[in-house]
Amino acid sequence: MAPMVRRRTKLAVLALPLLLPLQSCCTIFGLFGCGTGIPITDITWNSPDATIHTLLTAIRASDTKVIYEAMSEDFKRAYGIDGVGFAIAWERLSDRVPGLHLAGDAEIVERGPVLDAAGNAVAGRERFRLSSHGYGFDVEVGRYAYWDVGAADPDSGETRVIGKYTDKLDGCVIDEIKGLIDARIRSPELVGLSDETFRYLEIGWTWKVLRLARTDE
Repeated sequence: MAPMVRRRTKLAVLALPLLLPLQSCCTIFGLFGCGTGIPITDITWNSPDATIHTLLTAIRASDTKVIYEAMSEDFKRAYGIDGVGFAIAWERLSDRVPGLHLAGDAEIVERGPVLDAAGNAVAGRERFRLSSHGYGFDVEVGRYAYWDVGAADPDSGETRVIGKYTDKLDGCVIDEIKGLIDARIRSPELVGLSDETFRYLEIGWTWKVLRLARTDE
């Protein structure tokens, strides 16, 4: 498996004096179809709200790397996209979908569970209705289990990430009475990992975009 990006939280350095003068210009930049260029300071997928906030911030900044990271593996497979060509694909999509480049300024006007054909709520799915400059968007996000293990490369010493999305948190037992989390991860990718090369373990839930579509206002 290729090295993976840590899914939980990333922090980037941003000087506050640089951010403040540019904030009032976000809408002007958006109307002309270009990003603000403002670095994204907090990238996290820990909850539906956090994922929506990160996605909109990335669209506003024209950060296609973070937009790509926001998409679920199901979304990527459905649309046949990968990290190499995503920047071009997003540019073409923005040209075909009126108002998509303005979605970064959107406000949440409605939210609720995703419903199946029988009208029942689908577990681990949430839907957001967004509005921006007269355009409406539907965004569905889904919850995925994952694990990430950081391991030192034997040659370079740099930390690489081994990870996987799973349907559920198999082998993870949480005992709230004892204050205990017992987790077991088994993967061929971990063969050869030792105390010396092990760096960290992350296991939990992450929320990613399942669907992004325009709606009529």
